[in-house]
Amino acid sequence: MGPAAPALRPGAHSLLRDREPALATQLRTPDDEGYTAVEQERLPPTPDLESLLGRMAWPPDVEGVALAIERIVVPPEAERDLPEDRREATDA
Repeated sequence: MGPAAPALRPGAHSLLRDREPALATQLRTPDDEGYTAVEQERLPPTPDLESLLGRMAWPPDVEGVALAIERIVVPPEAERDLPEDRREATDA
């Protein structure tokens, strides 16, 4: 699993109002404080986090991003049989 970088946009109700106005009118007006996480779909594979972040952009109504990275740590004996090539080792 690669990195996940959901965009943070103010207020869930304002997002719903923008995307589904008919549905938003059926709901009672919620407290619009806080942020809504909007998942970025299909992030490209990247050799490092810095290169990914350098290529990402968000629209003006996004105020931030919540970055999540999954790291798997294995015991040293599990690494002994991995290929030397970094990409091959990642696929193994």
